Amino acid sequence: MLFSEDDKTLINNLHLFKGYGSRRLLAEFPMKNWTKGRLDTLLKEIGSINQKCGSGRPKMAIFET
Repeated sequence: MLFSEDDKTLINNLHLFKGYGSRRLLAEFPMKNWTKGRLDTLLKEIGSINQKCGSGRPKMAIFET
């Protein structure tokens, strides 16, 4: 089942501001017929979108001689 834009906005806000995970979202909204796997995938996409550019370890070190 695909998420509507309203569902994505709701999930994004609850995940970012209240720290809800997939299990909590399933418990809070049982009538939505979401699956844990789909929620995990969406939350992973949200996390990668909200990550700052350039954060993390560099792929390659540049040595000057």
